[in-house]
Amino acid sequence: MQRAIAAYAAGIRARSVSDMQRAFPAMSASVQRNWSALFSAVRDIDAQTSDIELTPTGAGDGGGATLSLAVSFPNPANRRPCTQVTQLRLRLARAGATWHIVSLEQTGSTSSPGCNG
Repeated sequence: MQRAIAAYAAGIRARSVSDMQRAFPAMSASVQRNWSALFSAVRDIDAQTSDIELTPTGAGDGGGATLSLAVSFPNPANRRPCTQVTQLRLRLARAGATWHIVSLEQTGSTSSPGCNG
């Protein structure tokens, strides 16, 4: 499960929606467009996960996770450092030896002052 989460964050760092989709195949078209727009607007981006709590199901082929995802980049509007921290709830499923994110829900978020304006 942690590999799927790490792959999603790595896709953000690589500015690659297709890499993110490999970890989260069910990503909606609107979410893909939002990430593509951000990737087009910024040159440098970082993504770090923290506070990961995994909850496997008894069957071993599914589970859940809660985590914080911090995405940092220079705000294209004002060039100030911007960090957005989002709390996420994920549902994951295993296909063979590979885990994938099947749903992602934002449960909260905060932004640094550089994200404004």
